[in-house]
Amino acid sequence: ALDFFQQAQAIQKRTNNRRQEADTLDLIGATYSAMGQPEKAISYHQEALKIQREAGNVRREGISLANLGHVYLLLNQPDQALEQLNASVVIFRKISDLNSAAATLLDTAKAHQQKQDFDQARRDVEEAIGLVETVRARSTSPQLRSAYLASQENVYEFYIDLLMQLVAKNPGKGHDAEA
Repeated sequence: ALDFFQQAQAIQKRTNNRRQEADTLDLIGATYSAMGQPEKAISYHQEALKIQREAGNVRREGISLANLGHVYLLLNQPDQALEQLNASVVIFRKISDLNSAAATLLDTAKAHQQKQDFDQARRDVEEAIGLVETVRARSTSPQLRSAYLASQENVYEFYIDLLMQLVAKNPGKGHDAEA
């Protein structure tokens, strides 16, 4: 996949297809992250972000910011992650992209967890759950609601894990019952 993306990016660069090039740069960055090489991913996401901003593609700018924040999260650099992720959430809220906002809020919760700020992590994941439930409630089909909920299982799993961490940190505060 990486070779294909790199070939595509070279063609897009030659043909001055900047928007598609930016999307491909994000894909290259995501591929490096998935391969366990997040350090290599940063420059690709940064270049994609630069192009998205130049092109005025606000939604894709939010995605590039979220991708960059996710890489910093993988590198255990929560402050840098939060800088990118918070900017991304602002964009997703502004354009009413609730799914992307929820996914990004999950990453902000993880960044706060890395910083041992469990209370803020909880607020972030609870906001993400609220957005997930809003999207789920909009579906008129019970099957679609169920499928969507299943696709968001990672948000709920993180919430339970976080509550269990709060139980260990603050026994007797009722977090175990919430989990």
